[in-house]
Amino acid sequence: MTPLTKFIVLFLYLFSTHISDGQNGLIEIKKHGTNPGNLKMFIHIPKMHNDSVRKPLVVVLHGCTQNAETIARQSGWNKLADHYGFYVLYPQQKFLNNPNGCFDWYRKNDILKNKGEVYSIKAMVDFTIDTYLIDTNKIFVYGLSAGAAMGMALL
Repeated sequence: MTPLTKFIVLFLYLFSTHISDGQNGLIEIKKHGTNPGNLKMFIHIPKMHNDSVRKPLVVVLHGCTQNAETIARQSGWNKLADHYGFYVLYPQQKFLNNPNGCFDWYRKNDILKNKGEVYSIKAMVDFTIDTYLIDTNKIFVYGLSAGAAMGMALL
């Protein structure tokens, strides 16, 4: 592959990634409180949101080799949120923590109360409650694979 071809492929990849990020409706929240698990936070704000009405929150936990953008696109949660009017929180694992992108549900220090990844996700939920009008009686967790296991640890 010539240098020009490599550049074009890289440019097209970055351009398509940028477009998909804009279309998936995710907002990265860089400062969301305590983060001992070193996770990223993304949120989807429903298109039909009324700032005076409390709305449900769904926490979506991706599986191994996935990320927030992938599970948002593949699961359809954002479309449902826009239609029915609820917020979606997407915690995301970092490569530094787990190269396979898995939540570390099997590590004691990541699933104990007020420790590791579980505490990071709880802090994200607390941040969302403090920032948006969330109905605290309607907070749900959905997960796939390692995300499902981490969902059990959260409960």
